[in-house]
Amino acid sequence: QFWEVAGEYPDGQALEDGEFSIALAPAPLETFFAWFEKGAATGADNAHVALVGSGKGERALIYSVIEAHFPGLEAVSQGVGEDREVAVYIRGKAPKPTADENIRAQGIRLYKFAREAGLTQHSQDEIVERLATGTLTDELKGLWEKRAAEQEVVERLLLAVAQDDANCVKEICRKCPGVTNVAHVDNSELPLLVAARLNCENAARALV
Repeated sequence: QFWEVAGEYPDGQALEDGEFSIALAPAPLETFFAWFEKGAATGADNAHVALVGSGKGERALIYSVIEAHFPGLEAVSQGVGEDREVAVYIRGKAPKPTADENIRAQGIRLYKFAREAGLTQHSQDEIVERLATGTLTDELKGLWEKRAAEQEVVERLLLAVAQDDANCVKEICRKCPGVTNVAHVDNSELPLLVAARLNCENAARALV
């Protein structure tokens, strides 16, 4: 297998059209990154190499090679869907994420929802980027709408449990059957376990 590699090469080595092919294997990658690191370390701040056409497995290989052998480099994924690629920079020089904390928190939740639903082709960073740019797929959008609404109910139920409010617990369970079996996405806690941990006997009875 081969990748097309494009980027800025500050050590002066000219490449035709800025692209060439390297074998998809750790050894050639190590050789290539060593060459890039040597030149980029004394080059422009934005010196980078973008490995295009890389799927999720190939991106994972890039990250593993960088982490194992090149502490002076860092890899970041950018773009969405089929256009997602890996870019490698001198450590500390990569562009910082632009998503605000609220978007990032939503993205982390959606990533968990996606994995639970078997949608493992999307990385967490890609989902955050899709949320920030409004480019969620219809599948992810539908999943988010369903599970986010469900989590709002779970949070109301957990609050009622913490307050040991049996009447409120019963009302929520009446309106939303099955919610007692849904864990909170952030900590995986079920309502009944929360009631037991907090010694909320009235809420516990209402849940069962």
